[in-house]
Amino acid sequence: MSPVRTSRMVALRSRVRLNKASTGQHSFRQYFLTIAVGAVLVTCCYFWIDRPLAFWIHTRQGHFVGRDELNPLAGIPNPLVLVSVLTFFLLGFLQLAERPLNKTERVALASSSSVLIGETIKEILKWVFGRPSPDIWIMRNSSAVGYQAYQFHWFHGIAPFNSFPSGHMTALTAFIAILWVQYPRFRVIYAVVCLTAAVGLILFNFHFLGDVIAGAMLGAIVGMLASSSLVGQTELRFSPGG
Repeated sequence: MSPVRTSRMVALRSRVRLNKASTGQHSFRQYFLTIAVGAVLVTCCYFWIDRPLAFWIHTRQGHFVGRDELNPLAGIPNPLVLVSVLTFFLLGFLQLAERPLNKTERVALASSSSVLIGETIKEILKWVFGRPSPDIWIMRNSSAVGYQAYQFHWFHGIAPFNSFPSGHMTALTAFIAILWVQYPRFRVIYAVVCLTAAVGLILFNFHFLGDVIAGAMLGAIVGMLASSSLVGQTELRFSPGG
């Protein structure tokens, strides 16, 4: 190999390393910024938005058809989590059998892993923060400025003080985050699905707005980290052969 060609290869490798380092720093800044923005939004909701919004919805719930019918659903395990468990074991065993996974299967495996990781972290955070649901708070207060049973019950996050962050929002965004970077052409659909779920959780007073924002932020971060760690690339790029 000629000295000129060798020097070019060394220069190319150096540029690749620099690009990887730059990409890593950029991703880290994005994660940090997401966490910071989420913390600010949740804090603003806690002090100024959650109570008046939840009380306003409560006074108008007679206009929302189906609230009582939806209450039993709160005791049913999240179907997205159940599907993720089955997908994780099925595709995991295929991997153990050394059966190569195609692109769709690898995305499914990453998505199910993301949901399960988010579910685990969510349960820990619920126990740490111990926040009541809007219904529990409204039962103990007669106005939108009432503070009884509103505060966090630190390290006592068992029912009914287990509303923060929203588990359904965490699971949904953890799943959507993988698809968001892998199939960007459908991002409008993903955004509509997430927004619809968020509005439903708030409109029926299953969660405070801050709970939903925290769940969405947690799921998005877990999804991005899962795509980077489990697949090895932040944007989940695959070779044409799968």
